Amino acid sequence: MLAIRNPLASRSLIAFTAWSSLVHAVVMGTQAMENMVGREELVGVAVLIVIGVVLIALAPPVKRAEPALTS
Repeated sequence: MLAIRNPLASRSLIAFTAWSSLVHAVVMGTQAMENMVGREELVGVAVLIVIGVVLIALAPPVKRAEPALTS
């Protein structure tokens, strides 16, 4: 929630949260397909994928350094 105040300064936290959601979805999905957990966990997989994709889409762009002007 603190990242909302200054998303550019919290870009790495937003990216970590997005990617960790996607990785967790892959692990959960694999476990559900291998019958290690119930198939109802696939709903949670879908939710985590949506969260990860939305966070990546809404993350502020990387600020690129401008080339120095030489004269």
